[in-house]
Amino acid sequence: MPTARNLVRISLLAGFALTVCLLFFANLNVSFTGAWNMLLFCAFGIIFSHLYRPGGALWLDRSVAALECLALLSLTSLLGSIASYALAAFWRGYIDPELAMFDNILGLSWIDFWNFTVANPTINMVLHSTYMNIFVFPTIMFIALASTGNIAHAYRFLAAFIISLALTDLIFLFTPAKSAAVNFLGMDAPNLPPASVLHIPVIEALRSGDLQTVPLGNMQGLITFPSFHAATAILFIWGAWPVPLLRPTTVLLNGAMLVATPIHGGHYFVDLVGGIVVAVVGILIARRLQSSADSAAQYAPHAEPLRGLKSKPALLR
Repeated sequence: MPTARNLVRISLLAGFALTVCLLFFANLNVSFTGAWNMLLFCAFGIIFSHLYRPGGALWLDRSVAALECLALLSLTSLLGSIASYALAAFWRGYIDPELAMFDNILGLSWIDFWNFTVANPTINMVLHSTYMNIFVFPTIMFIALASTGNIAHAYRFLAAFIISLALTDLIFLFTPAKSAAVNFLGMDAPNLPPASVLHIPVIEALRSGDLQTVPLGNMQGLITFPSFHAATAILFIWGAWPVPLLRPTTVLLNGAMLVATPIHGGHYFVDLVGGIVVAVVGILIARRLQSSADSAAQYAPHAEPLRGLKSKPALLR
């Protein structure tokens, strides 16, 4: 059984190879313009943490582990986004009528929720802020996990994140959709959230062959079902749970992000259900792949020494 850290690395290598194959079959190139800062950060974080050896300073050991986790998460997100561009070129049509039908089965009205947020601009502004939490919370989480010695769990989170993102991309291949906002309000409606409309011309251009280059510095989120915003809300709550002091903030921020996703992501409510299921599956698989014995004894990067032992395990195995 590989360690969680090695599992993440192996999965990323496999994801990279698969993404290259998808780009080849979709006849797509990649433009690195505007993405060099992220790429350099990923390279530095991964290479430095690989070469680093613990020097006796616990805070430095844990900081390096947190840096690697952030770099691995950034690279995972980048690969997942690139793969979604290639996958978007392989399918035709949209499943918006089916998604709207499932919302009706759930007894939830997107239009009613939209009207409520439009009528309450303060609530709408708060929801927009929490919707952007997806870009901020990982840093908070990894720093908290590292500072409290929960590095093993941080790598388990990364494994669950990779699995969930891979499942999301795979499902997207068969379930492309425009968005609830466009379906119910139309493309020309005022105040449409950008996330609900900007992906549509990109998908159309990929399908027609007019777009042949993936712009790493300016990629759009193309996936409607399942909602990866919803998936990350669940993943973040699970990821940060070992830090008791962070739990209230974690639940509040990510719960609000989940509530904001239908409006500011333009998602159907069933998209959220799909995202939550994907996250739960990713967590269960990641936990299944790693036994508690492995977590305690093998892949904890800088766990506290067991009682009665004088030596400490290596930082990153």
